[in-house]
Amino acid sequence: MPTVRVRVPATSANLGPGFDTLGLALNIYNYVTINEAQDGVGRIILAGEGSDNEAALTDRNHNIAVLAVRHLFQFLNEPLTPFDLTLENGIPPARGLGSSAAARVGALVAANEWAKQSGHRSASTAELITLATQLEGHPDNVAPALLGGLVVSTIAESQHPPRTAGQSLSDETKPKDDLPNFAQNPITRAETTGTAAATSSLGATQRDAPAHHDPTPQPPIEQALAVQMPVAEFPGLVVFIPDSELATSAARAVLPDAVFRADTTFNMAHTALLLAALATRQWDLLPEALRDRLHQDHRARLMPGFHAILRAAAEAGAYGATLSGAGPTILAWLPTNNENLTQEVCRALQDAAAEHEVFGKALLVTVDLEGCVVTD
Repeated sequence: MPTVRVRVPATSANLGPGFDTLGLALNIYNYVTINEAQDGVGRIILAGEGSDNEAALTDRNHNIAVLAVRHLFQFLNEPLTPFDLTLENGIPPARGLGSSAAARVGALVAANEWAKQSGHRSASTAELITLATQLEGHPDNVAPALLGGLVVSTIAESQHPPRTAGQSLSDETKPKDDLPNFAQNPITRAETTGTAAATSSLGATQRDAPAHHDPTPQPPIEQALAVQMPVAEFPGLVVFIPDSELATSAARAVLPDAVFRADTTFNMAHTALLLAALATRQWDLLPEALRDRLHQDHRARLMPGFHAILRAAAEAGAYGATLSGAGPTILAWLPTNNENLTQEVCRALQDAAAEHEVFGKALLVTVDLEGCVVTD
């Protein structure tokens, strides 16, 4: 059987107002290689970011890349021979740069090409997006990791109508007998139960609703939809990546289960404004378009100096800055082709963070437009 190697980009999700909806692929990469096991059993080989946690990451029953390969072959209903998986990680884990999405997408695409070259059936791009979303629980990172560029994504609701007044969550989430086989496998159920904290109800009457995880199992994800936006040119981008990690589960746990209708409307409008500003290159709208009322203020309590760091970026000349995914990485947006400004913003981010004893690195990044690709 062949050897397949793929490159998969980091991603920054949310981009301010587009909570669990928008994602942007960045030119920081992981590489995933799959080949038939040489020892007949299969190995996981790690290099780069996260490789110091080798004991945990090489457990084949828990490694998310291995589970992604198995998930694909279950969906394809094809036999899976023992395989070696090599993970070369340039994306730092638990920093809000889509490391888990990259691992899953990279493994899915590599395994899909491996199946195709071996004469087996292969999945379409649309199917890969859904499979990755089933594993990740939401599409905002996996979709741009797969497609590249700026991506709008969602989970289709056609098979699961919205709740009506008086309908309980337990009614909504009862198992359905007519689900496709791949949507009922244990990997899917285990991985999608963590999405409840991202839901919100409109018309809430209390801003600081209790933030707790809803243990109610969510319906299996049957279809995820994603569209790469046609943006001809992007602003300059700088990321500040702290040395310390922040688990996505912790960042989701601080979010309230209910939000004000006005705040939801605000984010909907600003998400639309952000997309319009990027599509038409009206970057002067970005200082307003990047604003958020749903998640960043709640997560700021986990990140010392968060608001001071954002102010420092703006004062140094950036249009604004946003939390990258669940954090703690910060993404600053600025005019292009200005090396001095880029250096000023990098310095401002690092200095403001250091004042709050947060240390890390700031670097210029660009948008990856290719997504996950097979390399030679």
